[in-house]
Amino acid sequence: MIEKNVFPQVEDDFFKAGNIGLKIREIILAVIGWIIFLLPFMWLLITLYTPFNWQDLHFFQFKTEIDTFHILSWFLGVSFVLILLHHVIMSIRVNHFVDSMSNDKDSETKYRIEIRNKRFDDIFEERFGNKDFRHNVKFFNVDSDKNFDKNYLFNNLRSEGKTK
Repeated sequence: MIEKNVFPQVEDDFFKAGNIGLKIREIILAVIGWIIFLLPFMWLLITLYTPFNWQDLHFFQFKTEIDTFHILSWFLGVSFVLILLHHVIMSIRVNHFVDSMSNDKDSETKYRIEIRNKRFDDIFEERFGNKDFRHNVKFFNVDSDKNFDKNYLFNNLRSEGKTK
């Protein structure tokens, strides 16, 4: 019997074969987003490290740009570390939760499958003979009174599956 995953698989069209238009669009949007994010830093670095005329230097403006650069660097550095730490902790918690839920569901599902398989074997043995006979015989004629009603298996298995 094939076991199915308890949780559905998440599929993303970006990683499927084909979808070239979607991939190009998302890559372009990601590059534009990074450029928008890095543009203020590039602007500050350009003003700090470009050659300039020392006589035209207004010292307080230069100091303000350096202070702004340092404040932004510290703020974004600390923010990055905090966000990274938060994401790692939450990923660990979510993975632990999914594993525990998956194990609980798998054991419950396996238990129900075992009960239903046992009930199937009992029903088939009662109607059609033991398992060795059924698997080794090449031709078997079933009497019409031994055939199942339309909902016979469903009703019997449903009542068996609820007991735990």
